[in-house]
Amino acid sequence: MCSCVILSSCALGEWVGYKMSRSYIKSISDIKYEDISDMKKAFRTDGYYAQEERDRSTAKGHEYIMIFYNDGTYSFHYINSPVEPKDSIDIGNYIIPSDAIFNNGEYFGMYRIDSDTVYVNKYRRDLFAGLEMRKNKFHIIDNETLVLCYDEDPQLVYKNETAKWDRNVKYVFKPAILPKPRDKFVKKKKWMWKNESDWERYMHK
Repeated sequence: MCSCVILSSCALGEWVGYKMSRSYIKSISDIKYEDISDMKKAFRTDGYYAQEERDRSTAKGHEYIMIFYNDGTYSFHYINSPVEPKDSIDIGNYIIPSDAIFNNGEYFGMYRIDSDTVYVNKYRRDLFAGLEMRKNKFHIIDNETLVLCYDEDPQLVYKNETAKWDRNVKYVFKPAILPKPRDKFVKKKKWMWKNESDWERYMHK
């Protein structure tokens, strides 16, 4: 059953719809998971990416980071900023995890690479908001630099158009020991996979 929460926007003088149904999210999820570990990539995946300039929306000593796992999965976390290390650190020790009630901005998802562009579908769970999705696009500048150039909230619809923003945010690579992905709530969904047989093998591990 499709449900939609309608929010009134007085500033715009129009109706804004926020589509929360899982059937809608499924219909707009255009990146399906498949293991791309053997694919040669134009950017490093043996660490994390942090904004080159501090995000002013974060508290002092905290920041948001992105992890592009080599297999094609992606995660976005809020962390206690580490002191700049000389060697790789275990970044999992710095992640501030979300809990079942409050999500501090943590997302999990998948990415695909097309030439010099990386496309991301990312998802988050929240007790009150349920399942949410965002779409991002990054330009690959070099093997240690990505620029967020596009951000979309496909669940937020205004005048039959989804909310979209052009961005220009540079992320730089930091070497690190990566935590094991905590993306089971995404991978358990069959519709997230490119091949149903791969999903079946995953579920029977």
